[in-house]
Amino acid sequence: MPNRGCIPYQNWPTRIHTIMKNKWSNGKEHLEPMSTQVKEIRRLCWNGSVNVQVVLDQSLSLEGLSVEERTLLFKLNRNSYIMCYFDGIIAKFSNLIKNKEFAKQTGKWGFSLTDHQDSPLPWNYPLGVLFDTYSEHVKKYEANMIQTFNLKLVHNDIVTFKNFLPLYDGLKQVRLYWMHQWKQACYIMHGSAKRVMSLTVQEVDLFWEACFNGISENYEKTSTKIVNYSKRIPLRICSPTQIMQPVCTSETVLRKLLLQELNAECETVIIQGVEISTLHLVRDLYTRFASFDGFLYIILI
Repeated sequence: MPNRGCIPYQNWPTRIHTIMKNKWSNGKEHLEPMSTQVKEIRRLCWNGSVNVQVVLDQSLSLEGLSVEERTLLFKLNRNSYIMCYFDGIIAKFSNLIKNKEFAKQTGKWGFSLTDHQDSPLPWNYPLGVLFDTYSEHVKKYEANMIQTFNLKLVHNDIVTFKNFLPLYDGLKQVRLYWMHQWKQACYIMHGSAKRVMSLTVQEVDLFWEACFNGISENYEKTSTKIVNYSKRIPLRICSPTQIMQPVCTSETVLRKLLLQELNAECETVIIQGVEISTLHLVRDLYTRFASFDGFLYIILI
């Protein structure tokens, strides 16, 4: 599994808050343009990680194994899809799975919340977004607090999968889906997907490898070609019950957008694991906190 030498999750939100406090102490709500501050926040977001605890469902494991014996801990990149790590995770559990044929059925596996028997979480959203949306730890955040995303590895023969995108073609399918997200984001920003479609095969390969292997310089180089001078912002508003994708111009203040969409006042939201004021332009938030799939994810608290 790729490793970016991730910054521990429990430290980096505090570091971002420190940067923001130093820069915004003048009371101005409008963020300054591309700067050292922007680059540092983007670096912290890029290197951010989530501590993930995965428990193999008891019905799938060899008999007599305790919860501890069926549990593994991982540190995974926030800016990635959890299924990017599936092969590595299933390999770690291979000796514990009762039915060895199950281990070969990629499209029938998923990760659900440990304390739920519900259908698996949607892998087609960034791991950090899933953590911020579904983990109760996020709402109880304290500086230097060790937080863990508790998940259960489940199989479709045991749990009914609802509204779940099956993954039958491994990383190839993950990459195609990720590229489709960038086309969609480009269309929202510019009215067409031309900037993505005009990338060469080599540029697309380097773009994907930059995301998968954590090469931030190559990622920034290609993403800048797509994002530059966007009039609209590709944005999604997330809660445990729904995900909205409103039309949003670059000059919109986030609080106004949320009031229009939710008919409710929201003073703060979570973006990339950090609690953020809603009094900022979505353009400026996108510049700092956009995800690796081209979208800005706003998590409702």
